[in-house]
Amino acid sequence: MARSTSPRGISSRQSVTPDSELLPPSVDTTKVISWHPRIVLSDTRYDNAPCFLYIPDARADLVFVDYLPNLREVAQWPVWRRPAPAPPHSEAGPSFVVQDVPGKGTGMLAARLIRAGELIWEERPIYAARRTLSCAADQTDANGIFHRAALQGLAPAARTAFLRLANAYPAREFDAVPGILNTNCLELRIADPDAGRQMWTRARSRGASRPSRARTTRVRPPRTTTSPSRASRDSCGPHATSRPGGGHDRVRASDARRVGIRQLLGRLEGERFPPRIAFEQLREALDWAGEEGYLWSMRGS
Repeated sequence: MARSTSPRGISSRQSVTPDSELLPPSVDTTKVISWHPRIVLSDTRYDNAPCFLYIPDARADLVFVDYLPNLREVAQWPVWRRPAPAPPHSEAGPSFVVQDVPGKGTGMLAARLIRAGELIWEERPIYAARRTLSCAADQTDANGIFHRAALQGLAPAARTAFLRLANAYPAREFDAVPGILNTNCLELRIADPDAGRQMWTRARSRGASRPSRARTTRVRPPRTTTSPSRASRDSCGPHATSRPGGGHDRVRASDARRVGIRQLLGRLEGERFPPRIAFEQLREALDWAGEEGYLWSMRGS
């Protein structure tokens, strides 16, 4: 991580409203390096700093945060030259409802059949960033300088939609902007450039404006063989759904399987690539996934 002389920071307790000054000039380290498409260097104080790409060129309602060579490729995707299509199944009503689940608390339940990628299609992200990015040591989650800089180039309506999202992080540790991002982010795994292009083609259409729903995304670097359809179905993780019926014992058993899968995935994420896992553990995890219906969702259309 690059280090440099610290600029005057932003208070971690500072709240953010759509009309407030997003980033004071005294801490702004950005520089525009391209106008069409608009690409902004995040920090002029060191080489190879991440950049911000604002897409599409005419509206700037989505910012990609990545390194310059990757952003130049993203800017060439044909999808940005197409008109935004209407969300699929918009006439079919809400995709899900949030309500109390007996024995489990509040849950997110499907209100109808949800096709692969449909939720992402309905809620196009405003902020998309590679998970492994470096920035200067004086640009932290506590002062939010890096993330505020990324939002600066967005259209006002996009910034307003982002800033209306919930923030579950303590003000003493997180500035409001990274707090909102971490509260609402959806992590996706992209296997290869073609898969990424398909995913973002699917993900770019805007649905109805619902400030209470997450519209931020972080993209993991290419490191797995996960297909776009699997990423779009499983990115919310085991904790985000609920299987009805069967009584409390069945619910508890289902919860235990999902917790086991989540713990295993968390452990594998922390290991060096490629991760190592005992055959028995893998078989057990696949059995759990089969009982929870995840294997079907990976193969289904």
